[in-house]
Amino acid sequence: MELNHSNLTDEQKSKINKFISDLQEKCSKHNIDTLIPNTSGVEYLYGNTLTNGYFDSDNRLLACATGKELNQWLPILIHESSHMDQFLENDPVFIDSLGLDETFKWTEGSEDVDFNKIDREIESGIAVEVDCEKRTVAKIKEYGLEFVVSIDEYIQKSNAYVLFYRWMRKNRSWYKIGFEPYNIKSVYTKMPKTFDVDYSTLSEEISEFFDKLLVLSNES
Repeated sequence: MELNHSNLTDEQKSKINKFISDLQEKCSKHNIDTLIPNTSGVEYLYGNTLTNGYFDSDNRLLACATGKELNQWLPILIHESSHMDQFLENDPVFIDSLGLDETFKWTEGSEDVDFNKIDREIESGIAVEVDCEKRTVAKIKEYGLEFVVSIDEYIQKSNAYVLFYRWMRKNRSWYKIGFEPYNIKSVYTKMPKTFDVDYSTLSEEISEFFDKLLVLSNES
């Protein structure tokens, strides 16, 4: 993977390359395929949802779209690699996760869905994502990648992503590529800078920030 960023120092490039090299070595060791195209998004294996990246344990596939700014795609790659770690470690929070297949069927318009399963998917999804985000923060610190994204900012972006699950359940809408809650500054900067958050509820104030995000995406 080439890093064509002239504004990076040699030391910064070295830190990024160290992370990527270690990741490629781990993927090779554990027979994990990678899909890392220079595009704005990658299609999720199930359904027609376009995503920025994902890890699929059934197909042993780590995917991340890199056709965007470094501070957008690299944190996603680190995040998805943390899901891979959950899988490789047989972490119960990952093993018990139900995925979002039924939820995405619903957000894509299907009326033939099991709402009890959707609720279970969202609860398990929040649990696995919070654990993943904590792992990702640890990796950013380990590899000295705070120059890509600060820890405070990353935690805010994490909370924007996790709390969006609650908003999605209420509004039956997933975000569009380019309008991710964790990439819209007017949204993620309003989020807590700690993981000490009650993820079981969504405050009216935060819900309104997500409402504005939906308006922005519909106007595009």
